[in-house]
Amino acid sequence: MKTYLLTFLFVLAGCWFTPSIAQAQSKKNESISKEAFRKKQKDFIIREAGLTPKEANFFFPLYFELQDKKKLLTDDADAKRKKAMEQDLHERQYESAVNQILNAHVSLEKLEREYVEKYRKQLSNKKIFRIMIAEINFRKELIKSTRQ
Repeated sequence: MKTYLLTFLFVLAGCWFTPSIAQAQSKKNESISKEAFRKKQKDFIIREAGLTPKEANFFFPLYFELQDKKKLLTDDADAKRKKAMEQDLHERQYESAVNQILNAHVSLEKLEREYVEKYRKQLSNKKIFRIMIAEINFRKELIKSTRQ
């Protein structure tokens, strides 16, 4: 149960922070490219999680594939949310909008779990945990730098 709760919290943190942080960073510094952002993120995670070159070579293609899929899901959910906000809906339509948002969160969690299982093929649970903590710390550092 603790593992499920911990994973769920990490997924929620990723759902809430990943798109908004990237947007905040791009607004602050328009010159940073997706590749440059990912390089910073990769370097930070390697350092903080203590990944070996072999582990990093295995992990990051999967990780960035996951990030791309999560972005598609969150962009779709954001578009639906924005459309609902622009209209005066009836109660049933709001119910549908709420369900769509919840379904997007569930889909993100399922996707995250799927990729954690892929990571387990070559990474220990300790390394996966350290990667998760590094992701959170990277987001914190990014938020701190955008506020300055």
